[in-house]
Amino acid sequence: MSVKGLNDVIINPIVGRITSSNGRISIFPNHSWDIKIDTQILANEDKIKEYVTEITKLVHWSFGYKDFQNQLSKDYLSEKGYL
Repeated sequence: MSVKGLNDVIINPIVGRITSSNGRISIFPNHSWDIKIDTQILANEDKIKEYVTEITKLVHWSFGYKDFQNQLSKDYLSEKGYL
């Protein structure tokens, strides 16, 4: 998974039910993450949710947000229809 064109883009973390307005400017123009999944996970809804939450944590960490909270992320992703 990758994103490009992030020069001077403000990256906002998930905080509660919204994203924070205290974002950080990306210092890298591009980011990429190796995403690997055991296809057996695809048959288990709870495991898929955990996997998506872990990917979200990885992305947050990559942008310098170390205080990621799994439940807040799950609630936010569910509210937005991603889980």
